[in-house]
Amino acid sequence: MTEGNEASEIYTSLHEDLQVAHESKVSLQEALVEANKQVYGSPGAVPSLHYSIPLDGVADPKTLFIHRSLRTAPSLTNPTTTSSSTSDLVHESTSVPKASTFRSDIAHRVMTECIAMIKNCGINIHFLVDKLLEHKIINAREKRGITDGYTKQTAGERMDELLHIISSSISMDGEVFGIFLDILREEDTRRTIGLADKLMNKYKSI
Repeated sequence: MTEGNEASEIYTSLHEDLQVAHESKVSLQEALVEANKQVYGSPGAVPSLHYSIPLDGVADPKTLFIHRSLRTAPSLTNPTTTSSSTSDLVHESTSVPKASTFRSDIAHRVMTECIAMIKNCGINIHFLVDKLLEHKIINAREKRGITDGYTKQTAGERMDELLHIISSSISMDGEVFGIFLDILREEDTRRTIGLADKLMNKYKSI
């Protein structure tokens, strides 16, 4: 074989390899175009896309597999609706409501009428004080005045003072009533959870 023929064969072989690689690239581009149609539901899109693309002419031959079901574009008139494949459900985003607000006059009446049950529910006064301080219903000075071991007040008198502060706060801000119910449930006893339910039911009945 002459040197010229050998060079010609090498050139031809290289040209064929490049042609194969080019065809693979074109096939991939066509598949991507069709896949794009699938994503946006363009006219002419087939219901189900299944592509198998052999990638020859590369150092490590591989086959690409593309499987895609028809999808539709989200409606511009309803941006909260998210569309998925035809076999999927359509989910709509819903706004999360804010925490319920309580009427201060009704909540204060509930506290006043149920004060005996609250005093006898067995909630730990130190736990209650810490939670009230956490929610800024009382301040550090009030906490010290109620929990100071050297105070001359009895435990009952200290609870009376604390409940007076809570009731006064509720009369000015109904949200405090909801916080108090949450604290009762956090104490996590049958008595406090049951009390929270009773207070809530009485509020609803008024």
